[in-house]
Amino acid sequence: MGIICKGFPFMVKQIVKSAGVPDFRIVEYPAPIALDDEETMKKNIRETIVPGLIKALTQPVKSTVKNKRKGPSDTDVVFEGTYEEIQEYFLEKQWSDGFPIVPPTLEKVSEFLNFTDRKPDEVLGVLEPAMATLNVWKVAVNGVMAGCRPEYMPILVAIAEIIGDKEFSVKDSGATPGWESIIMLNGPIRDQLGFNYKIGFQRPGCQPNVTIGRFYRLLIRNIAGSLPGSTDMSTHGQMFRAVAPENDQVCEEIGWKTLGETRGFEAGKNVVTIVSGRASSDPLQTNGETAERHLDYITDWVLRMIEPYQAMRKYQEDHVLFLSPVVAKLLASQGYDKEKISQYIHDHAKVTAEYFELNSSRFNNWKPYSLKEAVEKGDLSEEWHESDDPKRMVPLLGPGARIHVVVTGDPTRNRSVFHRSNYTQGKMTSREIRLPENWEEALEKTNH
Repeated sequence: MGIICKGFPFMVKQIVKSAGVPDFRIVEYPAPIALDDEETMKKNIRETIVPGLIKALTQPVKSTVKNKRKGPSDTDVVFEGTYEEIQEYFLEKQWSDGFPIVPPTLEKVSEFLNFTDRKPDEVLGVLEPAMATLNVWKVAVNGVMAGCRPEYMPILVAIAEIIGDKEFSVKDSGATPGWESIIMLNGPIRDQLGFNYKIGFQRPGCQPNVTIGRFYRLLIRNIAGSLPGSTDMSTHGQMFRAVAPENDQVCEEIGWKTLGETRGFEAGKNVVTIVSGRASSDPLQTNGETAERHLDYITDWVLRMIEPYQAMRKYQEDHVLFLSPVVAKLLASQGYDKEKISQYIHDHAKVTAEYFELNSSRFNNWKPYSLKEAVEKGDLSEEWHESDDPKRMVPLLGPGARIHVVVTGDPTRNRSVFHRSNYTQGKMTSREIRLPENWEEALEKTNH
């Protein structure tokens, strides 16, 4: 039995049903709880929640469990018809994202399987909230539907492995903030498959960037069962993002590690990394001949986007900074590497103590928050309480915050983008892309 906020009963019922508890009883709080004052909250608990709990605990529940019919196997043909009829069928079944899909025929799926040594029935994970098995065959099916080319299959499998990783927490994909994943790529496969990592790499037009981004969202929808209005309760939501490849050559030129290397992989390895993206800054323009003038303005945007309560709750955070190559080169020429950039932002992103406490109390149900008490309890270090002056400056970023720099974008423009992650949801996760033994031979047979 559980108590939930207004608007969430259907989602919770779907989740607990998928988890094997279809008769889980629910008591719904009758309003958006965050908007109620203390007296209204007490009244609703007294008049609605308590009677609901008593009823749920004392009245018998008629079981809704039914014998589960065996569904079609992976290789069964579920529909035959014209192109238009197929589109309508997939929309009706909620297997489509609203764009026309490429019909996943057995022939097309087989073409994708030719680009992996993995067995079609190899299980890559069990995805919540649907508790559905994700295997290599389903990866190929959704890759076809998204408009990918067969040779993208090794990347699709690596993405699927991340989605299947419990640490990534795919079950949170439908969280209220409506975050969308940032998919980043390193390695020679970037050029082999023709990814755009320069001007407008997030724009529509480059097939691998866009279709692989769409594949991610289709897989979350069709296998994890993340559907808006039921298991996906994002307030506004975001469109899927195009893949963001790093400019590995510039990193090598200026002596910086690529994202793949900072994630623990050897230089030159093909690596895909995914993290949640809750919000993005403007494509901020930085100017000046000193590194600090650029870093100070980037830090200014971090101050606009990050809230102190994240440090209060000791969140593990993996924020991302897309740094244009021209800015990266200037910073490198003055002794900065990726780690020093992150440290500079940590050291200079500061707010007043009174603002930190006010903001934190807002996310603590307006219970007064004290930095002094947080330091005394060991939640934060002494740096957050060096005096009682409310105007003193304290760090904005908590000890769990990380800023990962990715060199990408137009090589001649001085604009960068800061992405705020969604705490531990969509935790930054990386996988090496495993190529089939016949990779080079199979690639040569493609038509581009």
